[in-house]
Amino acid sequence: MYEQISKKDLEKYLNKINSMIFCNISLPVVFVDKGCHILDINPAFMKYFQITLKDMQGTFLGDIIPNSKLPDVIKTGIPRIENTYGFNGKQKIVVHSIPLFENYELIGGMSLFIPQSNENALDRFNTINASFRSKYTFNDILVNSSAGKLCKKSAEKFADTDFTVLITGESGVGKEMFAHAIHNKSKRRLNPFIRVNCAAIPESLAESELFGYSSGSFTGASKEGKCGKFELANGGTIFLDEIGEIPFPLQAKLLRVLQENEIERIGSNKILNIDVRVIAATNCNLKEKVLQGTFRTDLFYRLNFLNLEIPPLRDRKGDITVLVKSIQNKFYKKYNIKKYFPDNILKVLYFYDWPGNIRELTNIIGRIMVTSKGEVITKDDLPEFLLKNYGQSNTNETTQNKPLKNSIYKTESKIIMDTLIKNNFNKSKTAETLGIPRMTLYRKLKKLFPIEGS
Repeated sequence: MYEQISKKDLEKYLNKINSMIFCNISLPVVFVDKGCHILDINPAFMKYFQITLKDMQGTFLGDIIPNSKLPDVIKTGIPRIENTYGFNGKQKIVVHSIPLFENYELIGGMSLFIPQSNENALDRFNTINASFRSKYTFNDILVNSSAGKLCKKSAEKFADTDFTVLITGESGVGKEMFAHAIHNKSKRRLNPFIRVNCAAIPESLAESELFGYSSGSFTGASKEGKCGKFELANGGTIFLDEIGEIPFPLQAKLLRVLQENEIERIGSNKILNIDVRVIAATNCNLKEKVLQGTFRTDLFYRLNFLNLEIPPLRDRKGDITVLVKSIQNKFYKKYNIKKYFPDNILKVLYFYDWPGNIRELTNIIGRIMVTSKGEVITKDDLPEFLLKNYGQSNTNETTQNKPLKNSIYKTESKIIMDTLIKNNFNKSKTAETLGIPRMTLYRKLKKLFPIEGS
């Protein structure tokens, strides 16, 4: 009875896969139930292992392949690429093993066997696999400020749900990285993550790109038709970046997808049911677009079920130190360029408002690391606009005669800033180093930096 139930559940999943590919692909494939007993194998598997499905159906995979890691994959729910090895003196192969889920419940697993000598096939497999996979997790989102931590915590909560998320924020704050991370923490993490830049698609092609088309639906259309982005994302997540740029006539069709979970290809009368989570992002004010009549009100509210507002870098300057260190490490690993940013340089970076946010910070830090001569960065290595901005922030601090109260305030501010940097913007450690109560430090920070200190 157990095997019959597992077989039935697995067949629902296999219906999504073209049976012609399974039967005719030259690479061995095996499907197992959640007890790792063989349910189905393709002809290539039979030929490679010199066995038949009739002989092996119901057999524990470990009896056929003793060192298979598929049982561990099913146990942990984490895909795995096994080391290359040969069977019975045959050529070495690479084995890709993945767990299979239906309605978020583990129902079995599969392994795909790729000969090591077939490098082109392996490269194609990895390329296709990577193109539908999210790249970032919440471990890649580095925050140290209170605003950054709060934003990350909200995103992690959203990941545990299956609702639509609208990510808003200025250009360069990391909206796409948050979208990747939300998918990677969600129940859909093992299914496709499809990215769409709405601003990059010509208006005349937008509908076919998102929803696909049937054969012969228009001049120049493929004879086989084309699968749209929503179909590709079935079971997973679609990320609609720059959603504010989607053509107005197409917004009604997108609204229907969100409401009914179904799509219709161009030139087809067939309704396709889909199961896709939508994450959208924009750097524009959608409410203003609604008032201007360029964005549908009903679509806005559908998209904005959960809103994640990512604050600009100027409002979370406590993240600058950890971001700079991350950029340093990436440049060292990728280009073997090793540079050190001392505290006085970090202080200059902290006083700049970074209108381009993290993207601008990455660009400037990278340029400094490439163009600087010494291993330790000095003020001579910094762009003039950074120094000019820092100078304006400290105008005539020591040359002009100022009231005593103002001079004390400047001195106190400098000490607090220097101590914050040395303690990696940890407020508790900073208060302890300064020998003042933590609440006193918070009050002083609120005067210095109203948002960061709050």
